[in-house]
Amino acid sequence: MKWWIRNLVDCTPQAWSNGGGITCEIAAWPRQGDWQWRVSVARIDRDGPFSDFPGVQRWFAVLEGEGVELVWPNKKALMGGRDTPLLFFGSPPCDARLLAGPTLDFNLMARGLHGKLIRHQHIGIQVPWPAKAHIGVFACTDSSWSIDTETLTLGKYQLAWTISNEPIPWQWLYGEALVFVLCREVTE
Repeated sequence: MKWWIRNLVDCTPQAWSNGGGITCEIAAWPRQGDWQWRVSVARIDRDGPFSDFPGVQRWFAVLEGEGVELVWPNKKALMGGRDTPLLFFGSPPCDARLLAGPTLDFNLMARGLHGKLIRHQHIGIQVPWPAKAHIGVFACTDSSWSIDTETLTLGKYQLAWTISNEPIPWQWLYGEALVFVLCREVTE
């Protein structure tokens, strides 16, 4: 099975048009600009609006900093560094309010795909990843997992992703990571 690996430090930061932060796009599939899924890490430096992404599902997780309050017209969500990733729609956009200084945040966006993003650190045998899925592992700390006889290890803030042809049994060895599974069909 082929895994693609990218490191956050190798990505070029792009300043936000509102001056409130920067985004580093780590990966986009099938290609940048015309993607079905996209992974990025953003640094939020000051309060301000998120970009509007109609028709896009978004997942958000705080990696560093005290946290963020995300505010929509009819709801709010407080997000801290140990919280479960938040799923929300890309439109209407939300406003971000920093709780105590800048944050570094993980973003997963998907168009036409369904799935989940979890914060993972449970050692041992896991529920197999489904067939015909896009699978990604973003290491929050040095992390490792095995599939059959292959062991994969990532350093902090590296992303590995693959596309499965069949169900994949796997075992988590160590570390904490954000793990996503995206399919055309709804995943449990």
